Amino acid sequence: MPKAEITIKVRAREDFVPVRSFLTIVGSTLSMLNEIGRASPRLSKADWRVSGASLQSPLTLTISSEAPESAAVVRECIGVFEHAEGSSELPAKRWGERTLEKAKELVSVLNDGVAQITFVSNGAKSVSPTQRVAASVDYLLAPAYEDYGSFEGKLETLSVHGKTRFSIFDSVTGRAIHCYFASDKLSEAHAAFNQRVLVSGKAKYSRIGNPISVNVDNIRILQGGVKLSDLQDIDITGGIESAKYIRGLRDAK
Repeated sequence: MPKAEITIKVRAREDFVPVRSFLTIVGSTLSMLNEIGRASPRLSKADWRVSGASLQSPLTLTISSEAPESAAVVRECIGVFEHAEGSSELPAKRWGERTLEKAKELVSVLNDGVAQITFVSNGAKSVSPTQRVAASVDYLLAPAYEDYGSFEGKLETLSVHGKTRFSIFDSVTGRAIHCYFASDKLSEAHAAFNQRVLVSGKAKYSRIGNPISVNVDNIRILQGGVKLSDLQDIDITGGIESAKYIRGLRDAK
């Protein structure tokens, strides 16, 4: 017996559902489930499988998983749409940026041959997301405030067309931060191309707290590609308080 099921019902605007739209709906739903699942320590990679389908109108597909916590993941996935449809805005930090982007991508097919999408799950009310989802996601991911910060990532996509800029990409999340810099730093940026760097400057953040862009004051190449975050948890004292450890070294001389 599956731990969780989610059924997707797709009603065509005319006589048929375009294949591209159906694939977008299924792919975006699966991406949302996987992104939400990564936040659970007991659900590293759920094995979502097709457990039912119907070509009758509305076109219906049911996917399920027996992985632990999968029912909670389904509730969170449907919760994105419930909040967007039932309140003025989505909670700012409940879901990650990629989950929200996929929710927006999913409802984009309502402009491409699809009249309605409905999600049904065991133990939950059905929900039919509308373009309100896209509006709520745009609101959360738009620049909301500025603050000074430092960011690590691989420097890529260097451009001098219009504003001089590059992007840095985090190796874990794949997220890009767009970095704008003065033309007198062009040689410095070019020398750091395709390397892991630490950039500092005044940044713009979204309402969920993610950096969107930064006006770069400083670029520093991280030697050997070592992440600064990798160094934070290294224990060189064997659990001994730093001051006591240093005194012990002095006393041993």
